[in-house]
Amino acid sequence: MKILSTNEMKRADAFTCQLKGITSTELMEEAGTRLYHCILEERELSLNQDKIVVLSGVGNNGGDGLVIARHLLKDGFDINVILIGNLSAMTVETKANLDRLITLNAKIFYYKDEEFYSEFERIIDKSTLIVDGIFGIGLNKEIRGVFQRIIEKVNQSTAYVASIDIPSGLTGDNGRIAETCIKADLTMIVNNYKIGNLLNDAKDVQGKKILLDIGIVEDENKSNKYYLDSSNLLPMPKRKNNSHKYNYGSVLVLGGSESMTGAPIMSAYSALRTGSGLSTIGILSKYIHRMNNIHPEIMIRTYEGEDELLELLVKKAAIAFGPGLGRKDSYGQLLEILIEKKIPMVIDADGIYYLQAILQEGKDYSHIIITPHAGECSNLLKVSCDEIANDSVTYVQELADRFGMTVVLKGPCTIIGNREEIYFCEQGNPGMATAGMGDVLTGIITSLAGQGFSPLESAKTGVYLHSLCGDLCAKDLGQYSMLSTDLLKYLPLAINTLLPRE
Repeated sequence: MKILSTNEMKRADAFTCQLKGITSTELMEEAGTRLYHCILEERELSLNQDKIVVLSGVGNNGGDGLVIARHLLKDGFDINVILIGNLSAMTVETKANLDRLITLNAKIFYYKDEEFYSEFERIIDKSTLIVDGIFGIGLNKEIRGVFQRIIEKVNQSTAYVASIDIPSGLTGDNGRIAETCIKADLTMIVNNYKIGNLLNDAKDVQGKKILLDIGIVEDENKSNKYYLDSSNLLPMPKRKNNSHKYNYGSVLVLGGSESMTGAPIMSAYSALRTGSGLSTIGILSKYIHRMNNIHPEIMIRTYEGEDELLELLVKKAAIAFGPGLGRKDSYGQLLEILIEKKIPMVIDADGIYYLQAILQEGKDYSHIIITPHAGECSNLLKVSCDEIANDSVTYVQELADRFGMTVVLKGPCTIIGNREEIYFCEQGNPGMATAGMGDVLTGIITSLAGQGFSPLESAKTGVYLHSLCGDLCAKDLGQYSMLSTDLLKYLPLAINTLLPRE
């Protein structure tokens, strides 16, 4: 399924109307009717007990709300419609649906100034269901004044809140809260996830998400953004009986320093759990006394300089560079040597720190996967973390376009991209915000690269497996006490979901 920006969604709406020979008002009717049925499917409403409030802005999001109000009114429900915003700016489609409501003698109020607030409070306090259609995906400014007060009152209410497409106050192209935001119990997303339904603050305010198909046509849409789930992953290859460990990839993890030897161990063991035939840690000789390898399956090799490092590369199918590396030593020249060998490589953590000093546009980095968080991404591109959060997709695409790498931008919704495609993985949970999670992910991705997956498929599959492990772990242990190493127990279960059926 494609993920759309706000502009792409608008173009898809227009294209659908043109292709089907319908008006935008008719498309709104289709959307509003589907939203109405969704509410009835999610909530068992009582004609005698439920009091419903529809908050309608002047844009098409509000128009969808007015269609819902009309259907509920015809069913006999107690409906109050509150119009919010400058009525002179109301869209043609929303105005048409307002006129239809007026002919039905609906109870319609207009929140035009602060004098109405006490009446607004009274209506909200008595409500059992609030339909949020104040702002849609096109919100592009901070919420202040009357709108802020309205949203804060809704959030104080005990009523069930259902938002149309996106909670009012959540920005459609980045999922950031514009000062304040409706906290919905249900978000009914029209036809496609928008970027803002997935990134940054989205999970914290949307409640349950339901995707509603209203027949928007995507065929002509130029979006290269997709929702990541098992349907767009390659199955894990079935193992042959006549095989040996080198058939499944020998991986090398280069990392570890005086105080961070646990990181490469987690990466190396994650690689084994993901199916690698062999897993070796390469560490500078001066740090070997700090290494406490609790997994006898992992091999440990030391090196001093270029010659000894090159010896470690013999028969290696993939490299992880960076886990626990630290910044006290000079790895830039060694990293350049590794890159020139064209062995599939995942660069993470402090490896990215060394990478940023040697990156050159025009060089071939197509075999490289980088896994930055927002801070590391900001350092690579010389922009602030705030700018990264505001336009994450653009910056992932910029990194991929400039250097040809596959990029994994880690976050509450991880973004995976190369020059051709971008994927969003919203699986995972806050329990994964703990030390070592990135090292486990690095090992999983490196293992897949060593088993012959392309850089993009390694990144997609690795992120998906890692997130699924996190969710399986949280289900059993809860989010508070999860450790990075706990995920390794769930890797076999996660991998089994991607094995081909017999």
